[in-house]
Amino acid sequence: MQLEIIYVNKSTILAVDYKMKEEINKIINYSLIHNEQNKLNQLNIFFVSEIELYNDIIKRDKCTYKIDDLSLFDTDFLGVYIEKSDELNGQILIKISPERILHSTFALKKKWNLEELNLEIYKILLGHVILKQLGHYTLTQSDFNEYPFASMILKNLDSYDESFLNMLYNANYSDINHIYYKNHEIEYSLVNRFSLEHNWSQNEKEIIWKFIESQYDGKSSIISWRETSDFRDTFESWKKVKNSTALKEYLKFFDKNDKIFDSITQKFRNNEKISSCNFEAIYIEHMENVVNFPELCKLNPNLLTSFDGMYQTLIKYFSKNNNSKKVLKYCEHYLTKIDTTNYTAYTKTYVIMADAIKNDNPKKSREYLNLSLSYAKDTFPEFKEGYEETIYKKLQELNELDTESL
Repeated sequence: MQLEIIYVNKSTILAVDYKMKEEINKIINYSLIHNEQNKLNQLNIFFVSEIELYNDIIKRDKCTYKIDDLSLFDTDFLGVYIEKSDELNGQILIKISPERILHSTFALKKKWNLEELNLEIYKILLGHVILKQLGHYTLTQSDFNEYPFASMILKNLDSYDESFLNMLYNANYSDINHIYYKNHEIEYSLVNRFSLEHNWSQNEKEIIWKFIESQYDGKSSIISWRETSDFRDTFESWKKVKNSTALKEYLKFFDKNDKIFDSITQKFRNNEKISSCNFEAIYIEHMENVVNFPELCKLNPNLLTSFDGMYQTLIKYFSKNNNSKKVLKYCEHYLTKIDTTNYTAYTKTYVIMADAIKNDNPKKSREYLNLSLSYAKDTFPEFKEGYEETIYKKLQELNELDTESL
């Protein structure tokens, strides 16, 4: 179902009318904007005054600015993305100031001596700022909770009395901790570049790039992504990394100084072009390096062997990418680290190993499946029944392959 964007003219004196909203909606490629956690499938965009936006910027950045010092060429100062808004009971809220974007319009036209009408430039910049915020929305996946305090009270209504309504009156949603990984420099560059993936004409894109190049004397991190051939894949890889709770826990121990993506941020500083980038691959390479130093791993054994720990992360990644050699390597490492009585883990792992090599070495795959069967018999009944059925099916498939090859 397509996302429903609700536009609200709140405190702005430069209201966005129905015709303008229709034009903006035509620019948006809704297939790129998906947030699996938003069950309502609605998103509010408030158009607000410069003063209201200024106050929200201060709250967001936890820093006081002079309003005249805020760059007219920086989308961070033309709108705000609020992940848990106190105004909307903890829901996502986007706020944008049309007046401030109008100031940006005049400044951009003067800087580049643009031939386009002010109205045309204004529409382009308004659309760009909206799409930048929608980029943030698309990347916000694992931390979405619909009306958390109200839901908690309604589910336990018989246990509460009227005094518990104070919980709602005093709720402060913006203080709720986020559970995913954050890197503002990378995300800022990606969500701005994300805007260019939508339904712009070539001339409109050129105006947006002029706006971007106006930032900080042309030293904007966004420029590094200008010629990225597979940008949508890059954006999706960041989404996977950002929403990995395993990554956040991992970095607490092994990347306390936020160095894991330095190879990318250094290119920002050098104004280097990034032809392609897979953030997940960078993260996995970093994790492999850590796993291969056992003395570091002793810091937290659970981080290695838990359900979403390092070994399981590596095994899933290389299984997905059909790298059987590394799947076997990390499965073998994993089995040496877990308790020998963890029959469930042994059963699952030998099935994974069998799947990894079933095409290259059916004989060895069969051996792994038989090992898995031997461990499954000592697991609890429901698991045993389900996995035995799965294993027998896999053995049957191997037998059929043997028959076909004769």
